Amino acid sequence: MSLLEFVLFWLVIYMQKLALAAGISLCLGLLMSEPVKAAKLTITPTVTFEVVDGGFLGTFDGLGDEIFPNNFDSVVLGFEGEAAEFAEFDLTQFSIPPLESISSVIFQAQISTTQVFGLGSPGGVPPNNLGVFGYVGNGEPNASDLQAGILLTTVDTSTAIGGEIIRFDVTSFVQKRINNGDRFVGLAVRAQDPGGVVLGGANFGGIPPTLIISTVPESSTTLGLLAFGALGVVAMRKRSVRL
Repeated sequence: MSLLEFVLFWLVIYMQKLALAAGISLCLGLLMSEPVKAAKLTITPTVTFEVVDGGFLGTFDGLGDEIFPNNFDSVVLGFEGEAAEFAEFDLTQFSIPPLESISSVIFQAQISTTQVFGLGSPGGVPPNNLGVFGYVGNGEPNASDLQAGILLTTVDTSTAIGGEIIRFDVTSFVQKRINNGDRFVGLAVRAQDPGGVVLGGANFGGIPPTLIISTVPESSTTLGLLAFGALGVVAMRKRSVRL
């Protein structure tokens, strides 16, 4: 190897190291300067309704007897029956932004008052817990939805007061509905203990029931920058071998 070839060889290696350092600095700079930003989508229900089991016209047997379309208010459980509130959301109302994924889905409702009576419930006393039940909806009110749902989660309402906002984490269930291609997801609020509350937003004032969907950039988007840098390193090494 001549002196000129020797100088050129080490000059190429030096330039490659400079390029590699610049590439890594650029990747790290982009990663640090671009914070992960979460987006929030708020979805309102396509249909709301109330289903009563028992009461004056039916038998308290776990099956829906009466249905009241466009209601979303009295959640009651007593020794004579139950009233549950339903909301169905159209999952085609929104789309997840490209290169993002769902991080959480929260079903939110607001308690208007705890002054509820009837169905043999202890009047004016909230239940210890409210539960949200999930089912595959069809965009229409059906009394049979009362027995269709599965319990997803509960919230403590033993000390609930008017104006309080309650939130149920339904991320896994809604994600499954989206993955399965289901158009409607149904969510029912039911008392898990004797007592009752009135929810707001339909026949009473307050915040209506909503589905709050949060998204974050997929991890593959962030890692893509590092992968790009790694490919650059491999390419430069191959080039140096040929030299």
